[in-house]
Amino acid sequence: MWITLYWRRTTCNGEAPVSDEDCSGFRRFSASAVTADGRLYFPSEDGLIYVVRAGPKFELLARNDMGEVCMATPAIFEDVMLVGTRTHLLALLNGGGPHVDISPQFG
Repeated sequence: MWITLYWRRTTCNGEAPVSDEDCSGFRRFSASAVTADGRLYFPSEDGLIYVVRAGPKFELLARNDMGEVCMATPAIFEDVMLVGTRTHLLALLNGGGPHVDISPQFG
């Protein structure tokens, strides 16, 4: 719901604000959002990372399921996003493809 509130406060050009339906499922956030390549990434406690296009119009690009609770803010370096879940550290590579579980290297 944070996005809903943000847009309602800043929409001043007569356009309708983002509706609650546009943000369906957005709940339970402990980690901070991060941004890269014109996208905002919102990790949720439900284990989903919501991807929203940065810009004046709300556009949900994806809901990525990490399979476990995500309470840590992801770290981004070059083409890799590191995501910490409850029991794993995942490396997500830019351009898609499977994620890499790198937690055994640090266990």
